[in-house]
Amino acid sequence: LHVSNVALYNSVTEKGGRTGIKTLADGQRVRYFKSDGEVIDTV
Repeated sequence: LHVSNVALYNSVTEKGGRTGIKTLADGQRVRYFKSDGEVIDTV
């Protein structure tokens, strides 16, 4: 099972969503949904 075939459930859109990692202004890295930009958790 490859990571590209796995999606986290997004409760806002009620679908599986792709995720990304971005760095906030304070240097903290967070995971977020690419579809709506909602932050999931810190990395």
